[in-house]
Amino acid sequence: QREREGRDDTVEGWKEKHRLARLEHGQCLTELEKVEDRSAALEKELAEVRQEATAFRADSEKARAFAADEAAALRKRAAVAEEQLVSLSGELQVCHERLRSGVLEGGATQESSKRIREVTELRQQVFEAERSRLQRTASDLRAEVARLQQRLEAESERVALLQGDARRNERATTRLARVDALEDEKR
Repeated sequence: QREREGRDDTVEGWKEKHRLARLEHGQCLTELEKVEDRSAALEKELAEVRQEATAFRADSEKARAFAADEAAALRKRAAVAEEQLVSLSGELQVCHERLRSGVLEGGATQESSKRIREVTELRQQVFEAERSRLQRTASDLRAEVARLQQRLEAESERVALLQGDARRNERATTRLARVDALEDEKR
């Protein structure tokens, strides 16, 4: 009878161990599913962030190209305006010389001299206004490029963090799968 009770205890002990192992296995499977779900969600988010980063890079490159083109156009316009200013200055000097020498066509008067000065000053003001507008535009474009670059850097950091999370979750999933395989082998 003792042997029988000993066997019953042993059988009961093994049954209890088996029940505990099944519970632990179930918990491991539940945890594995959670980690796999989290890993899939992180990988999906990582793909979305990568796509956004690619879009930001494209936007940044477009903004850089646009800014470069705009800057080149502004430089050309400024050069033309400066040439016009030089030309007008030359014309003004010629007019002043004619006034001094009294050889202006149709007779030089103070009124025509005054009119020439007014036109010249007006053209100079227009030139200065155009130049300052072009400088502001160039400055605004540089600021936009800088803002896009900062945004790209922030998104790149976010991508790096998500990639790290995805790698950690992948390693955890692999470990849990190995633990599950080892438990299956023990049984």
